[in-house]
Amino acid sequence: MAYGSTSNLKMDASRPLKICLFGITGCGKSTLGNVLLGYGPDGDTQGFRTSNSPTGPDSDVVVMDGNLFGDVNRRVCIIDTPGCGKEEAEDKRSNLF
Repeated sequence: MAYGSTSNLKMDASRPLKICLFGITGCGKSTLGNVLLGYGPDGDTQGFRTSNSPTGPDSDVVVMDGNLFGDVNRRVCIIDTPGCGKEEAEDKRSNLF
């Protein structure tokens, strides 16, 4: 088998795909989460809260279940983590996992 081959991977479509969004404040984690859930980038009042503020809209982990790109046949669980400054990124990542 070649390095990086995915030929032997099997995904169970009945189990939701889990995606954890991690990054510095303001990099677009919540916006990406909204797009993955099939909402508009600003959440369309249903998705993750977004903000133009440098401190971000939330300081807590927010979890949302939905359909990947709005496809009712593909469930997804998006975990949106609080942003952190560049100097804090390594500390928060090591504490998250």
